[in-house]
Amino acid sequence: MSGFSRLLRGETRIDFLKWWKRTIVVSAVLVVISVGALFVRGLNLGIDFEGGVSWEVSAPGVSVGEARTALESVGEGSAKIQTVGSDILRVQGPEATPEHEAEVRQTIADLAGTDIAEVSVSTVGASWGSDITESAVRALVLFFVAILIYLSVRLEWRMAVAAIVAVVHDVLISVGVYALFQFEVTPGTVIAFLTILGYSIYDTIVVDDKIKENQRLVGMSGRMTYGQMTSLSMNQVLLRSLNTSIVSILPVISLLVVGAELMGAVTLEEFSVALLVGLVAGAYSSIGVAAPVLVWLKEHEPKNQAIRERLEHDRPVVVVA
Repeated sequence: MSGFSRLLRGETRIDFLKWWKRTIVVSAVLVVISVGALFVRGLNLGIDFEGGVSWEVSAPGVSVGEARTALESVGEGSAKIQTVGSDILRVQGPEATPEHEAEVRQTIADLAGTDIAEVSVSTVGASWGSDITESAVRALVLFFVAILIYLSVRLEWRMAVAAIVAVVHDVLISVGVYALFQFEVTPGTVIAFLTILGYSIYDTIVVDDKIKENQRLVGMSGRMTYGQMTSLSMNQVLLRSLNTSIVSILPVISLLVVGAELMGAVTLEEFSVALLVGLVAGAYSSIGVAAPVLVWLKEHEPKNQAIRERLEHDRPVVVVA
């Protein structure tokens, strides 16, 4: 029977114990790169977090370079300038006086060849951006606490700890990608991150449920360690995990391609990029991070350690150190 046929039947025999040491190393490298990018480059925070003024106008044919040259005359040469969709010119700068806002607005209108009334202006105070940041951090902390309590009651505290480690891994990598490539962080990005956390936990719980169901196999036959039982459980739910990941990722790719690229909806791009990165990281972490962390914690329990030592004495087995 081919490997694909065994996968469809849920009868794969992948030795995850051999792969976990590699996945942990890969995850450690990715986390180091992400943290490094975060400290070196920082996050490209949007106006909703930093505060400031945003001007938008329909300006077909006007390039970012032309806009920057025109804005230098009013002291906004270093402003954040981008084209949204096919013809919308967006300029973002720090908070300014009403007179300066009007001056920039007139310059943009002249550049676009339109009336000043066609240039929309939105202002976000620094205090508002600070409140948004605090709310986002508070939401993340409450999420971690709620998940830790729920999984500790529903499963056990070691599974809860392993799940939290995997979620932190997903968040760090997602944030690292945004820092590395300087994608703009907006409220839509925060919403995507929270969505990622829910997905990551769900995928991990699917695996943990099967592990808990198979725990009776450890020591019952005297031929299986906790790590080997976990590897068996992973093989049994591998097809379900892959299906869940693929079904979740395909609509996000469609959202990114159709919504962001074809329709020019920047908000959809901000949301879908974060979601895509997080979904891929979450699918990987449930197998390559949460499971080996759980095995490491469980195999340090006296009863599981005794079983492992007895089996190692009888015949060598590959274990997660």
